[in-house]
Amino acid sequence: MHSLLIVDDERTAVRGLVQGIEWTELGVSEVYEAYNAKQAKELLAAHDIHLLICDIEMPGQSGIELLEWVNEHSESTVSIFLTGHADFQYARKALQLGSLDYLLKPVRHEAVREAAGQALARWRQNRQTRSYGELHEQYVRQWEAQLPYLVERFWQDLINRRTAPHPHELGAALTQYGIPLRGEDGVLPILISVEMWKEELTARDEEIMEYALRKVAAEMMLESLPGTVILDRSGVNLVLVYAQAGGALDMEEIRRLCQEYIRYGERHFKCSLSCYVGERTELLRLPGGFQDLLEMERVNVSASGTVLMRADAPAAGKPPGGDRIASPVPVADWVLLFEHGRAAELIGGIEERCSVLESRGSLSKEELDCLYASVLYTLFTAFHKKGLSVYDAFGRRDLIDPASGIRSFSQFRLWAGKVVGAGMAYYQTHAGGDSELIGRVKQYIAEHLHEEFSREDIAEAVYLNPSYLSRLFKKQTGVSLSDYIIHERMAEAKRRLAGTCLSIGQIAEAVGYMNVSHFITMFKKVTGVTPMSYRKG
Repeated sequence: MHSLLIVDDERTAVRGLVQGIEWTELGVSEVYEAYNAKQAKELLAAHDIHLLICDIEMPGQSGIELLEWVNEHSESTVSIFLTGHADFQYARKALQLGSLDYLLKPVRHEAVREAAGQALARWRQNRQTRSYGELHEQYVRQWEAQLPYLVERFWQDLINRRTAPHPHELGAALTQYGIPLRGEDGVLPILISVEMWKEELTARDEEIMEYALRKVAAEMMLESLPGTVILDRSGVNLVLVYAQAGGALDMEEIRRLCQEYIRYGERHFKCSLSCYVGERTELLRLPGGFQDLLEMERVNVSASGTVLMRADAPAAGKPPGGDRIASPVPVADWVLLFEHGRAAELIGGIEERCSVLESRGSLSKEELDCLYASVLYTLFTAFHKKGLSVYDAFGRRDLIDPASGIRSFSQFRLWAGKVVGAGMAYYQTHAGGDSELIGRVKQYIAEHLHEEFSREDIAEAVYLNPSYLSRLFKKQTGVSLSDYIIHERMAEAKRRLAGTCLSIGQIAEAVGYMNVSHFITMFKKVTGVTPMSYRKG
């Protein structure tokens, strides 16, 4: 229903319009009266007025001045003017201010009724337009608020092969998310590895600190470079520097920024960091480039707090012989296909590689040995990540030294198909649950519970990078390594508190805490009570 305000200094004119027109037929349920501009403003301020019918000539402020006020304070109100003067200047001014009609007195009620119906129809149309605009603005605000998360998910899906867009679809997605790249552009991936926290942290504290580290990475490393910082679904902190096609990247400057970032992390976050810098990678090849960085991190068990460049790694160099040797085998992609059980695609990729070599006339013993080693690398890498033994799946002789020997590409094709099929079947059956590696980690913790040890000590015992070990443990158990250690220490402390007469200090030492105050603090944080209260309760 609508509301109407009639303004005229002649009371008889107002009463005539109020009583002479059946306003309810136009959907008007409320009719207000005013006899000057001041009264009109008070009513407009107190009520939501849809239609204003106003005389122009009034003592004090005129109807034109009132309309100027209405446009500022009640802009949704539509208006019709009445006047006894057929002055074009009045009409022009009223129309300029947005009045929908201009009627000369004396005016027929039927003419007012018709003009009012048109004005209220315009009000409804304006409301619909405003509602749509407000709804659109609401969704725009929501979209803008969610955009950082959508951009992160886009990169996560691309890196983990959850989507495989065609080049034109990729370009459309980049535009949609406001990423300043085209399909033919690339990125430079930089993996940030948190190797050691110098203070004991819970899983939640670690997540908060790593969030802060990502924010600092964006500020320090991307201050002068376009790009983004994301957290991969597997818990990897990754900087993606946008690299447009044909553009050059100053790798020494990037190395310097990484070194400054590492020093900042050590100084302000009390942690040891390393940065693994990849090479400029086409967007659709980013999964392989990402796997290369993960592999660099996995095998790095000696150097910490440093910058490692993919271009400096031995595998990145061009092999002797120039163009006589084909491009490097995409083993990182093969490992990913194997881990996801995509046997047909992996065998197809191996077959495609053989076909490329045949077409290039590169069927040499060296290439055959390279392919053979690449398949073995794929199997060993995938099995090792889950703590499985390749030899348990095949037997050492059958895998390493086939009885007939591999002397031709046709023999290699048969052998590759056999080991991929059998290896994947064994892998999918045994990869679930706690792997052999996780079992060794838990055993180490149980055997050294009475000692002070760090994540780095465990990693050294199982020959893995500390940061990689933490992610692997969390992925396979659902619990962070630090929380698991604390839980095991406190579980043993509770057993000793309940079942022995040992002092609090002796129990603290028995579960690896040389500082009794620290033990009491951690015990209360985990259980909610002090060790003494737990023993009494």
